[in-house]
Amino acid sequence: MKYGTLKAITISALLATPALADPARVNNYKTQLSAVRPAELAGETARIVSNKGDAADAVTAAVTLNSASAGMVVGSVAKSSPKSAASAAAAAIALNPKLAGAIITAAVKAAPGEASAIVTESCKVRPTSFYTIGVATAEAAPKASGKVVSAITAGVPALKPVIARAQKDFKAANRSTSLALLLKHSENLVTALSRQENVSSETLLAGTIDSVTVKIGSLADAPPAPVQLPPFVPGGGTPGEITPPGTPEVPPNRDYSTP
Repeated sequence: MKYGTLKAITISALLATPALADPARVNNYKTQLSAVRPAELAGETARIVSNKGDAADAVTAAVTLNSASAGMVVGSVAKSSPKSAASAAAAAIALNPKLAGAIITAAVKAAPGEASAIVTESCKVRPTSFYTIGVATAEAAPKASGKVVSAITAGVPALKPVIARAQKDFKAANRSTSLALLLKHSENLVTALSRQENVSSETLLAGTIDSVTVKIGSLADAPPAPVQLPPFVPGGGTPGEITPPGTPEVPPNRDYSTP
C-alpha cells in the first residue's frame, strides 16, 4: 500500500471518531444502546449520562448507532444533565457535522445557560462550522447572542483577526451589521484567505493568531461586506429579481391553447 493512501486512511479513521471519545467506553455504551428501540435511544442515552456516564462517549455511541437521531439525543442529554450539554453537542457534531444546526439548536434550547460552553466546545471540534454554530445558537437563545462571538473565538483563536477584519470592513463601508452578517462575512474572508494561501479552511483555522493576523492583513482579493436585504414579502416576486421597464404584464389564468 502506498504511503499517501495509508496516510489518507489514517486521517479518515481519526476524523471518524471524536478525539474526546474513549473507544472502550464507546463500545460498552454501544452494546447497551443497541438493545434499545430507536424511539427510546435518546432517553436511554440521557439516563446513562445522568447516572454519571460520560456524555461524550455515550452520545458518540448513540449517534454511531443512529446518525439521524443526533439532535434528539443531544437535546435529551442536555435537558437531563445541562452541564453535559457542551460535550454532548461537540461529540455529535464531530460525527455528523451536516446536522450541526439541528444539534446546536437542541442543545441550546435544552440548556440555554450553557450556550457559551456549547459554542466553544462545538467550534473546537468543527472550526469551519462556526457560522452555523453561532447563528443556530443566537436563534435558539437570543439572550445569548452577545456572547456568541467571544465563545467562538475561545474555541477557534485563529478567528479573532478574521472577525476583527470583518468588523472593520462593515465600519469602513458604513453599514450596520447583525451577528449573522458578521459571521457570514468572516466565513467569506476565511474562504478567500484559504484560496490565497492555497490551504484548506481547516488548516488555516488551525494556525496561530499571529500567523492569521499577518495573512488577513495581506489579503488581496477580499470579498465586500454583505448588505442587509429587506425581508421577503409573500407575493412580492422573487427576491432580487428586477423587472425591466416596459415589460408587459401577463394576465393570470390566460389560455394559451388558442391564438
